[in-house]
Amino acid sequence: MPRWPFSFKRRTNVIRQSDRPSPLSLDIDRELEWAEDSPSGWQHPAKEKLDPPPKAVFFDMGHTLMIEEPSAERLFNQACKQVGLPVDIRKYSHRYEWLEDAVHAYRTEYISEFSFYDRILSKVLEAEGVDRQDPNLTAELWRRMQRLQKQSKRLSAVSKPTLALLHKLHDSGFTLGLISNWGSSFFSVIEVYNLAPIFDVALASEMVGISKPHPEIFLKGASMANCTAEEIIFVGDNYHYDGAGAREVGMRPIHFNVGLLHQARMAMSELKRGIKTTLLPPADVVCIDRLTELVPLLGLKLQTGTQPNPKAAS
Repeated sequence: MPRWPFSFKRRTNVIRQSDRPSPLSLDIDRELEWAEDSPSGWQHPAKEKLDPPPKAVFFDMGHTLMIEEPSAERLFNQACKQVGLPVDIRKYSHRYEWLEDAVHAYRTEYISEFSFYDRILSKVLEAEGVDRQDPNLTAELWRRMQRLQKQSKRLSAVSKPTLALLHKLHDSGFTLGLISNWGSSFFSVIEVYNLAPIFDVALASEMVGISKPHPEIFLKGASMANCTAEEIIFVGDNYHYDGAGAREVGMRPIHFNVGLLHQARMAMSELKRGIKTTLLPPADVVCIDRLTELVPLLGLKLQTGTQPNPKAAS
C-alpha cells in the first residue's frame, strides 16, 4: 500500500541566510503586485475591507509565514503532469466538504490512511474530468510524488512577497506580532530574516510555557502589544490552534488556507492522535489563499502602476 510521502513534522531547516532578500532590495509594492500565483482562470472571491480596521496583525509562524516549497500541492500537480493529466489541485483549496467527508469516513468506517487521501484526491480528479479507468491511478500518482519529494530539496522559507507584505504592514503603522507553537529555533528564524525590527511582539510556546490554543498565550501577546484582543486580527493556517484559540479571547481570526493537501495532512495528524478538533473554519470566518490578500482587507493600496511581471516572461 502506498505511503503518504510527507510526515507532518516541524521542519527547522530554513533557506540559507545568503539567499534571503534584504529589505533594502525589496521594491515592496511591486513585489506585492507580482505576488499572485493562482491557477489559470481562477480568481479569489472578492472580500470587503475589515470593519472596524484592526490596530494589530498577529501571525502564526510555521505554514503561515514560513511555507515549505515545493508544496505538496505543487508536487501533486507535477506528478499529474508526468502522466499527462492537466490537473491543478490549487483550484480546490476551499472544497472543505471533501475533507470533512474523508474525516467522517476515517472515524466511522475505519478506512486506512491511504484511503483517506484517496477519497480526497479522487474528488479532485473527478472534478477535473479525469477518466478513472485505471483503479491504480491514485497509487501511481502517490509513488511519483514520493520520487519528486526525494529529488527536491524541500525547505521552509519566508518568501519575498511575504517579506514585502510584512514591511508594507509595518510601514502602514500596524502593530505586528508573532505567536507560534515553536521551539528553540524560533528566534533563529527571526534573525535569519531580520524580522526583529518590524515585529513588536514575538512569542514562542517553549519560551512562555504555554501553547496555542490556550487563551493565555493570546492574551499575553495582546498585553505586550498594548492592544485589546478585539483590536487584533490573527492569521494562521490551523483553525483549531490559531483561529479558535484567538477567537476565544476576542481576536478576529483570518484563516490562511495553504492548500487542500495541507489541510488534509493536518487533519490526519490530529486523527492519528485521537484528537477531535475542528480544523476547518466556520462560515463567518474570513479565509485567504495568499497572505497578500491582506492588503485590500486592511484597506491598503499599492503605489505602483501596472508593470510587466518578469516572472511571466520566464
